Amino acid sequence: MSKRRGRSRKQGQRHPAGQLVQSLKGESPKVIALRQPHRREAPTDFVDDARAETPLGILNMIGAIPNLEYGAARRYAQIVRRYRAVIQAPSADPSSLAGAMEPKRGGQGNILDAVERKWDYDQAFEALQTAGKTAAQVVARMAVHGEPCASGAFPALIRGLKILVEHFDLTSRSKSRHSRNAS
Repeated sequence: MSKRRGRSRKQGQRHPAGQLVQSLKGESPKVIALRQPHRREAPTDFVDDARAETPLGILNMIGAIPNLEYGAARRYAQIVRRYRAVIQAPSADPSSLAGAMEPKRGGQGNILDAVERKWDYDQAFEALQTAGKTAAQVVARMAVHGEPCASGAFPALIRGLKILVEHFDLTSRSKSRHSRNAS
């Protein structure tokens, strides 16, 4: 038998059609998550939880930030992202600055949607400003940019998140009131 031309075939079992049988060996999601540097601060029991993606989520997992405040921070971040999409601002991720000078395409929506997004952003931003400049900066850095909490800034973070909970009407009182009206 003559030698095959080209690259030699990989060793291993093959399907009848000649394709290599793929092994199903895989690592558990926990092992993969433990290798990710941004998840190393998370408790090992919750390292594969989606909240371990950000420092704010980790604070929620360890109980330093209650669920209402965490939900308010996520909602604020969503409002900021939606507004940035309207004004076509570059992403907050430094690795995305490579394409910052290129024009963005599509997804501009209608003018009423843009006005609504700006209004939502302005209202949330003004509410957060009532907590103080430091609180607004810490909340923006943690919720929007995913940065860790600066040393000594945790009280300002809590103050800003409580203001956002009130602004978004996420208090447990309002939730129970709505559920009573629904029945």
